[in-house]
Amino acid sequence: MSESLISVIMPVFNAEKRLEISINSILNQTYRNLELILVDDGSTDSSLMICNQYAKIDSRVKVVHQENARVSAARNHGIQLAKGQYLSFIDADDVIDSETYEAVMKEFTDNTIDMVIFGMQFEYFKEQKIQRREIKSIEENRCFDVKNINECFFYLSERNYFLSSCNKVIKSAIVKDNNIVFEKDMSILEDFKFVLDVLEKSHQVCALTTPFYHYFHDLQLSHLKRRPNIDYIKNFQILDRRLRDFSKKFDLDKGVVSKKIDGMILRYYIIAIEKLYSSDASFSYKYTEMKQIITLVEFESALENAAVTGLRLKFVYYLLKHKCFIILFLLFSANDLLEKVKR
Repeated sequence: MSESLISVIMPVFNAEKRLEISINSILNQTYRNLELILVDDGSTDSSLMICNQYAKIDSRVKVVHQENARVSAARNHGIQLAKGQYLSFIDADDVIDSETYEAVMKEFTDNTIDMVIFGMQFEYFKEQKIQRREIKSIEENRCFDVKNINECFFYLSERNYFLSSCNKVIKSAIVKDNNIVFEKDMSILEDFKFVLDVLEKSHQVCALTTPFYHYFHDLQLSHLKRRPNIDYIKNFQILDRRLRDFSKKFDLDKGVVSKKIDGMILRYYIIAIEKLYSSDASFSYKYTEMKQIITLVEFESALENAAVTGLRLKFVYYLLKHKCFIILFLLFSANDLLEKVKR
């Protein structure tokens, strides 16, 4: 019996520093039956040239170029071109272990499995030298019926099993037959929305313990500044609606569980405020915008019942509840200054 084809989709934008490392981690897989679709998203460095060089030496590599339209559009382009029975998404500065696909495809011998998820290693670099690692994984392999996802949703969410599209292999029929795409109006957490869409149409999912995926994080760049010119509020409002719809369908909108969902949503809106304070806008503008975010209907709804954890978040939650705008302004300003000093 021949091996199934995996379509690996890699959006590429000005990734010349680590692109070859990422591509090699795919082509050197012990599982050989794959196609690597490199979608150049209007790069202005040597990325496209590197992609074309790989296409010349390995017939499994396909290169397509598009005008810059951001990562969601690039991934969607790759989905359209994919011929494989399975889909995998890899970012152009990350790598996966060489045995990843071989291990994952063993789980798909059971035809009822629609998606396999695995752990991640977050590797923090400074000047291309690794400083530290953080592993996000579960204690033991587990397969579950998506109808019962309320039993493990937060356990897996807290270990980063739903937030990224990159630590997964998905049956392509689930995506293509249901017209699932990455939301082009989102540039942050678009992965999470995509995964929720896939989960809703899936039946059985397997989660593996092994952290096969290595996520590259440049410590010299602020997490919020690596993606400039994003309308964070618009992004989070889209995810807010999607997460609440998903919650209703899978009984995550009741009691204590509902409070956890509100807590998750509240954290996203707080990120939007942090993004605001990382900008170069005037203090008066930041203060006015912060008050507008805090008075959004969606924000107030999440704040009403949110369950929060962690000392800092609990303190911010208290200040938000009591509308201590001046103290919040000082807190977010101090946090932004501290991050700049660290870099």
